[in-house]
Amino acid sequence: MNVFFDENYWGCRREHTDKTPGTELRIEKEFIWGGRSWRIPAVYICREGIVMDFCVRIPAKEIEAFFRKWKPGTEGADLSEEEQERLERENPLSGEVFVEQLWMDGERADGWSGCGTSFVPPELLGDGEARAGDDIEAQMLEAYGCDCTDGWIFKRMSFAFPQGVQMPLCTLKLILKKASVYEPGPRFHTSVTSGERCIEFFHPVTKKRHTLTIQKLEQSMIPEAELSGNPFETIKLLKAPRHFLSMFYTVEPELEPCELQIYDCVQSDSPVLAEKNGTSSVQVIGGADGPSSAFLAFKLRDSRGDWNRVYSSVHYKPVEDVEWGMRFRIKNEEKKELKIML
Repeated sequence: MNVFFDENYWGCRREHTDKTPGTELRIEKEFIWGGRSWRIPAVYICREGIVMDFCVRIPAKEIEAFFRKWKPGTEGADLSEEEQERLERENPLSGEVFVEQLWMDGERADGWSGCGTSFVPPELLGDGEARAGDDIEAQMLEAYGCDCTDGWIFKRMSFAFPQGVQMPLCTLKLILKKASVYEPGPRFHTSVTSGERCIEFFHPVTKKRHTLTIQKLEQSMIPEAELSGNPFETIKLLKAPRHFLSMFYTVEPELEPCELQIYDCVQSDSPVLAEKNGTSSVQVIGGADGPSSAFLAFKLRDSRGDWNRVYSSVHYKPVEDVEWGMRFRIKNEEKKELKIML
């Protein structure tokens, strides 16, 4: 199996005439973390740095229970944002993990990149549920001798060599950390005809009572000039939604901006785009993908320090009423320190 420093699983499958694959070092590091069996079967020494593969075993019975709970309600159905988040939290094949710190022979490496995929035993998938990328998972199963009767999460992480490191490497020390998760919170409505209003809510972890006070609601429009910088070269913007509602608010006791997210529960109207080559074909792209970058740039320039500010989705008509949702970012403090002798 060829592994290249700056390529993901799929990129490593392509032919490379200008790159040399990394040298495999089998280490077979095994450990238990979060109730899961983990393996680091190999690292690859490349010119730019090292690539490390992780394999996490997921018992088939957990995947089967998850499918039994969610499949009947998700086939052909549009899930709400809260349902999608709950599905992701309960999915045994999800859950982001990253390397918080890595040292190579005592020198700290800054930054990393990575990719991941997962394997589900075929007998748990229904007829016609072949998954894109199955050949990648089959390659990983074979390369590392993983038992195909269980599920697996495969992760690949690349780390550039820090200054001062010399070959050959002798030791690696790394600290693994699980990514934050998001918990849905209450919803509330606002209207431009209503004045100041207070919404009480409880933090799902600390159980503290907080009060969100709506200080001001303001109907706004994206300036026409903001839409002229369309980042897409092959398409032309024909029509785009410009109206949105700004909500100024405070929270007591205060929460960090990353701890509490407030969002419009309704998606933006879709911009209309046409090809620039002069043809008459017109396509509608959902979710405000077209002007979103211009809209975000406008928002960043128009901020205040004393009040928090959040923006509704954008629409073709002035926005008067909005249903807002709360989302809490829950930090995961669980870490795992590993030392590897090469």
